[in-house]
Amino acid sequence: MKSDLRIGDRVEVTFGSGVDSGATGTIVDQRHLPIGDRGTPKIVGHYKPFDRLNEFVVRRDHPSPWGPYLTMYKNRLRKIEKE
Repeated sequence: MKSDLRIGDRVEVTFGSGVDSGATGTIVDQRHLPIGDRGTPKIVGHYKPFDRLNEFVVRRDHPSPWGPYLTMYKNRLRKIEKE
């Protein structure tokens, strides 16, 4: 399934997506994501390599103890329409 989300879109993480449920932010280029050994993002709690085909990098709107970025599967993001 092709996603209609693009870099620069404002999104919300859908409910049922764990601790990040309800988080809002902006999709950014994956170059902003700090990557460590074995392709694992340098984000607190991240344990698997970033899947650039199925995930987006989102810069959070509000500060978080886990840092300014989160990665989320494309099917767990909902575009926020401009008001």
